Amino acid sequence: RGLGDVYKRQAVATAAPAAARPAAAPLPDKVPWEKIATGNDVRAFLDARRAEAVAAGKPMMIDFWATWCVYCKKLDKTVWNEPEVVAEAQRFETIKVDATAPDDEEMVAIKEELRVSGLPLVVFIDSRGEILHGQSSGFKPAADMLAVMQSIR
Repeated sequence: RGLGDVYKRQAVATAAPAAARPAAAPLPDKVPWEKIATGNDVRAFLDARRAEAVAAGKPMMIDFWATWCVYCKKLDKTVWNEPEVVAEAQRFETIKVDATAPDDEEMVAIKEELRVSGLPLVVFIDSRGEILHGQSSGFKPAADMLAVMQSIR
Protein backbone atom coordinates (compact mmCIF):
# COMPACT_ATOMS: atom_id res chain seq x y z
CA ARG A 1 0.00 0.00 0.00
CA GLY A 2 1.37 3.35 -1.03
CA LEU A 3 0.32 6.96 -0.58
CA GLY A 4 -1.79 6.71 -3.72
CA ASP A 5 -4.05 4.18 -1.97
CA VAL A 6 -4.50 6.50 1.02
CA TYR A 7 -5.46 9.41 -1.25
CA LYS A 8 -7.88 7.22 -3.21
CA ARG A 9 -9.64 6.07 -0.02
CA GLN A 10 -9.88 9.68 1.21
CA ALA A 11 -11.29 10.84 -2.11
CA VAL A 12 -13.89 8.06 -2.09
CA ALA A 13 -14.79 8.74 1.54
CA THR A 14 -15.21 12.50 1.03
CA ALA A 15 -17.00 12.50 -2.33
CA ALA A 16 -20.68 13.32 -1.97
CA PRO A 17 -23.06 10.72 -3.35
CA ALA A 18 -24.47 11.73 -6.75
CA ALA A 19 -27.98 12.04 -5.30
CA ALA A 20 -26.74 14.51 -2.66
CA ARG A 21 -25.16 16.90 -5.21
CA PRO A 22 -27.45 19.63 -6.49
CA ALA A 23 -28.49 19.03 -10.09
CA ALA A 24 -27.63 21.70 -12.62
CA ALA A 25 -30.65 23.62 -13.83
CA PRO A 26 -31.73 22.40 -17.24
CA LEU A 27 -30.97 24.74 -20.12
CA PRO A 28 -33.85 26.41 -21.93
CA ASP A 29 -34.72 25.16 -25.44
CA LYS A 30 -33.58 28.44 -26.98
CA VAL A 31 -31.70 31.59 -26.06
CA PRO A 32 -33.85 33.42 -23.48
CA TRP A 33 -34.18 36.86 -25.06
CA GLU A 34 -35.61 39.90 -23.33
CA LYS A 35 -37.63 41.61 -26.09
CA ILE A 36 -38.40 45.22 -26.92
CA ALA A 37 -39.74 46.93 -30.04
CA THR A 38 -39.34 50.28 -31.77
CA GLY A 39 -41.34 53.00 -30.03
CA ASN A 40 -41.12 51.54 -26.51
CA ASP A 41 -38.39 53.77 -25.02
CA VAL A 42 -35.68 51.47 -26.35
CA ARG A 43 -32.81 53.85 -25.39
CA ALA A 44 -33.68 53.81 -21.68
CA PHE A 45 -34.19 50.05 -21.79
CA LEU A 46 -30.82 49.37 -23.48
CA ASP A 47 -28.98 51.83 -21.22
CA ALA A 48 -30.42 50.20 -18.08
CA ARG A 49 -29.58 46.68 -19.27
CA ARG A 50 -26.07 47.77 -20.26
CA ALA A 51 -25.45 49.26 -16.79
CA GLU A 52 -26.75 46.07 -15.15
CA ALA A 53 -24.55 43.91 -17.39
CA VAL A 54 -21.43 45.96 -16.59
CA ALA A 55 -22.22 45.82 -12.86
CA ALA A 56 -22.60 42.03 -13.10
CA GLY A 57 -19.51 41.64 -15.29
CA LYS A 58 -21.57 40.17 -18.14
CA PRO A 59 -21.27 40.83 -21.87
CA MET A 60 -24.37 41.66 -23.92
CA MET A 61 -25.78 40.25 -27.12
CA ILE A 62 -28.40 42.37 -28.89
CA ASP A 63 -30.21 40.77 -31.84
CA PHE A 64 -31.85 43.27 -34.21
CA TRP A 65 -34.56 41.51 -36.22
CA ALA A 66 -37.86 42.07 -38.06
CA THR A 67 -40.83 39.90 -38.99
CA TRP A 68 -40.10 40.37 -42.71
CA CYS A 69 -36.43 39.32 -42.36
CA VAL A 70 -35.93 35.79 -43.71
CA TYR A 71 -32.42 35.40 -42.26
CA CYS A 72 -33.62 36.64 -38.86
CA LYS A 73 -36.10 33.75 -38.85
CA LYS A 74 -33.30 31.39 -39.94
CA LEU A 75 -31.22 32.51 -36.92
CA ASP A 76 -34.19 31.66 -34.68
CA LYS A 77 -34.73 28.25 -36.30
CA THR A 78 -31.13 27.08 -36.72
CA VAL A 79 -28.86 29.03 -34.35
CA TRP A 80 -30.60 30.37 -31.25
CA ASN A 81 -31.94 26.89 -30.41
CA GLU A 82 -28.66 24.96 -30.73
CA PRO A 83 -27.71 23.55 -27.29
CA GLU A 84 -24.10 24.81 -27.44
CA VAL A 85 -25.25 28.32 -28.40
CA VAL A 86 -27.96 28.28 -25.71
CA ALA A 87 -25.40 27.18 -23.11
CA GLU A 88 -22.91 29.90 -24.10
CA ALA A 89 -25.69 32.53 -24.11
CA GLN A 90 -26.29 31.95 -20.38
CA ARG A 91 -23.33 34.21 -19.55
CA PHE A 92 -24.73 37.08 -21.67
CA GLU A 93 -27.42 39.66 -21.13
CA THR A 94 -29.57 38.81 -24.18
CA ILE A 95 -31.87 41.32 -25.85
CA LYS A 96 -33.92 41.06 -29.03
CA VAL A 97 -34.90 44.37 -30.64
CA ASP A 98 -37.90 44.08 -32.96
CA ALA A 99 -37.20 46.60 -35.69
CA THR A 100 -40.25 45.66 -37.79
CA ALA A 101 -42.01 49.01 -37.32
CA PRO A 102 -40.66 52.04 -39.17
CA ASP A 103 -37.78 53.64 -37.29
CA ASP A 104 -38.63 56.56 -35.04
CA GLU A 105 -35.97 59.17 -34.20
CA GLU A 106 -34.82 57.17 -31.19
CA MET A 107 -34.30 53.98 -33.20
CA VAL A 108 -32.47 55.87 -35.94
CA ALA A 109 -30.02 57.17 -33.30
CA ILE A 110 -29.63 53.71 -31.71
CA LYS A 111 -28.97 52.08 -35.08
CA GLU A 112 -26.38 54.75 -35.90
CA GLU A 113 -24.58 54.28 -32.58
CA LEU A 114 -24.59 50.48 -32.87
CA ARG A 115 -23.90 50.56 -36.64
CA VAL A 116 -26.99 48.58 -37.56
CA SER A 117 -27.13 48.98 -41.34
CA GLY A 118 -29.19 45.89 -42.17
CA LEU A 119 -30.85 42.86 -40.64
CA PRO A 120 -30.15 40.52 -39.10
CA LEU A 121 -27.44 42.08 -37.02
CA VAL A 122 -26.21 40.90 -33.64
CA VAL A 123 -24.42 43.57 -31.64
CA PHE A 124 -21.98 42.43 -28.96
CA ILE A 125 -20.99 44.58 -26.01
CA ASP A 126 -18.22 43.32 -23.74
CA SER A 127 -18.43 43.07 -19.95
CA ARG A 128 -16.88 46.56 -19.61
CA GLY A 129 -19.69 48.06 -21.70
CA GLU A 130 -17.61 48.56 -24.87
CA ILE A 131 -19.45 48.07 -28.17
CA LEU A 132 -17.62 45.52 -30.32
CA HIS A 133 -18.49 46.63 -33.85
CA GLY A 134 -18.30 44.23 -36.77
CA GLN A 135 -18.57 40.94 -34.87
CA SER A 136 -21.72 39.63 -36.52
CA SER A 137 -23.71 40.94 -39.45
CA GLY A 138 -26.00 38.89 -41.61
CA PHE A 139 -26.68 35.22 -41.00
CA LYS A 140 -23.99 33.07 -39.33
CA PRO A 141 -24.36 29.30 -38.87
CA ALA A 142 -24.45 28.05 -35.27
CA ALA A 143 -20.77 27.01 -35.16
CA ASP A 144 -19.64 30.42 -36.42
CA MET A 145 -21.94 32.31 -34.03
CA LEU A 146 -20.73 30.15 -31.14
CA ALA A 147 -17.10 31.00 -31.98
CA VAL A 148 -17.93 34.73 -31.94
CA MET A 149 -19.79 34.38 -28.65
CA GLN A 150 -16.90 32.47 -27.06
CA SER A 151 -14.49 35.25 -28.03
CA ILE A 152 -16.48 37.93 -26.18
CA ARG A 153 -15.51 38.64 -22.57
